Amino acid sequence: MKVIILTLMMGLTFSCTQHRTLRGPASVDINYLSDDLIETTQNIKTLVKADNLPISACHNELRNTFLALKDLPRDHFSQAYSQSDRQRILSDLKEIKVGLKGQALKWKEHKVLDERCVKATEFALKTTHDLHQSLKS
Repeated sequence: MKVIILTLMMGLTFSCTQHRTLRGPASVDINYLSDDLIETTQNIKTLVKADNLPISACHNELRNTFLALKDLPRDHFSQAYSQSDRQRILSDLKEIKVGLKGQALKWKEHKVLDERCVKATEFALKTTHDLHQSLKS
């Protein structure tokens, strides 16, 4: 049993070192969110499109990042964006939605998707949708 746990821990550690974005939840504000919406969407897109994203990322990084994003004041991204920048952000938001759904399907296929992750993914999709709608108007 100890060998199995040790092997799993080594695999998770290796997986996390392969993606700078898979650090612990305390680093969410540093790694994913900034005062620039373009940078923020790029960072989140990188996370949700990562290969072999462990279920722990759903419980930690996805959940915490989208909770923090939802709680940001309306004027947090106060920079005026050009039309092309807005289109880029909208495109990134669409890719984030696709990435979130894709990760959830992978976790489901591997039979690791749990209720906590389902709720985190639904919340992330809603937050992404809300941000998308606010940029379109």
